[in-house]
Amino acid sequence: MHGMRADLAETDRSGEDDQAEENRLTLSLAGLAMALLIVLTGLFLFTSLRNKAQVEDCILAGRINCDAVLAATR
Repeated sequence: MHGMRADLAETDRSGEDDQAEENRLTLSLAGLAMALLIVLTGLFLFTSLRNKAQVEDCILAGRINCDAVLAATR
């Protein structure tokens, strides 16, 4: 009888370990997705702000057709 109880207890622990491993994997993937989202958002903001700064520099230099000048450099 004791052998059967030990087997059941071991099976319960093994199920808990599997569940904990699945939760850990899910949380790791969620963290990776969030990090990727932050990096992509940062790249978008960087390029957007860089383009706006180029237009501003062009306007401050006294040029008239800054959109055409910047379109040629892209």
